Amino acid sequence: MADMVGSAVVQETVSRITSYLLRKRDDDKKMASTGHNLERLEMAHTELELALERSARMPITDVSLLRRRKLLERAFKDCRDLLHRSRIKQQTKFVMESEQPVTHSSFPKRIAQSSMSSYFAVFRKNSVGCSDDVRRYEWLAERADRFLRDVESGCSLRRYMFSNPLVRQLLEGKTLEYKMVQGSILRRLHIRPMCVEGRGVEATLEFRYEDRKTPRKSFAFGLVLRLSESTDSVGTATRCLQSLTSSFKHVAEAVLGELARLPSQDISHSHAAAPCFSVQELCSYDTLAPGCNVLQIKWV
Repeated sequence: MADMVGSAVVQETVSRITSYLLRKRDDDKKMASTGHNLERLEMAHTELELALERSARMPITDVSLLRRRKLLERAFKDCRDLLHRSRIKQQTKFVMESEQPVTHSSFPKRIAQSSMSSYFAVFRKNSVGCSDDVRRYEWLAERADRFLRDVESGCSLRRYMFSNPLVRQLLEGKTLEYKMVQGSILRRLHIRPMCVEGRGVEATLEFRYEDRKTPRKSFAFGLVLRLSESTDSVGTATRCLQSLTSSFKHVAEAVLGELARLPSQDISHSHAAAPCFSVQELCSYDTLAPGCNVLQIKWV
């Protein structure tokens, strides 16, 4: 009888030890898998970030590429949030496992521990960590790399057939200017390109007409438009002027007449990088004579 009891005790002990070792091995595998998924998620996050950072400095002219970039921006933000939740989950799990179990805790403490366990159970359920999420962002990272290659090839100006020679110079980063003084009259056309993140390449067109003898005849016209290989900046400015209300009709007609007289062959260009500025800065014409007319800027 004693032998049977002793044998049963030994079997129970061996069974518990074996169960503990198997459970510990499974836990170690899960921890290793979670850590690996977190590394993969971090790598996908950096790949998305790299594509967005590099493309932000490139002159994107294709609308389809701008749309793809917005999709990648949204994926980057979602991946960042997911990564943040995963790190919190990992840190919380480490803290909970490092705490020693309290066998003789008070009743309020046991209630608090039970509540915390329930909270973190829900948190783990709603948090990341699954391979499907990781594979999704790895796929998006691959698309980001393809997007970056498309942007780099699309920014090559050699493949474009430009309808207007001025557009090529603007896409190359050159600032174009035309200035002519005839007695008391000054005519000045200034076109400056700028790369706006999320909007591609845009250009600010500023035309100023100053009559020192008759200040009331002076006016300024500003326009901001997105550039592409087929953009006609002067033609776009003309269409914008034609759409103005009757209150600006006389000024619009004057601008149209002046733009039509501009000789494009006399326009000079410069490689100097133009600083970024706001619409309010573009609207300020401090050097104009008092009483001049200023037309509202349009975004195209």
